[in-house]
Amino acid sequence: MKAWLSLTLLFFCISSLAQEKKFTDIELKKILRTQKSGLIYVWSPGMPLSEKGLVEAEKLCAQNKINFVALSDPQSNLFIKDASTYDDLRKQSLAHPMASMQLQELGTLDHFPAMIFFKDGKIVKPILHGYESIEGMKIFLNTYLNSEKLK
Repeated sequence: MKAWLSLTLLFFCISSLAQEKKFTDIELKKILRTQKSGLIYVWSPGMPLSEKGLVEAEKLCAQNKINFVALSDPQSNLFIKDASTYDDLRKQSLAHPMASMQLQELGTLDHFPAMIFFKDGKIVKPILHGYESIEGMKIFLNTYLNSEKLK
């Protein structure tokens, strides 16, 4: 019985990894090269405010036609109880854990959420850590991306 359970768990882990597409420096360079500006939002299911901010940031960016990339904490699997309860945005970002060394060197994994703004092929520094209200995110987006007044 134990051998069967071990094989089942091993199969589940391998299946999960096969569906995962890590966000590496290659993907980061591609986004910086092909997108004029936007927001990369890294969240963790272990931090409820980062999860709340994920939905708010995505909505704000969609309303204002700002490119939005949602990535998850590479250790997300330690916090997930039941991923089937997640909406599509959370499920998709969980399938894209942050694995960029360039973003990691900037301290992206120090605290969640982390918001990384980019413009004209470059990351706008500093990156921001911690939950921000929608109004706070509007201020940062306006400041960092020199956007017109956001909705």
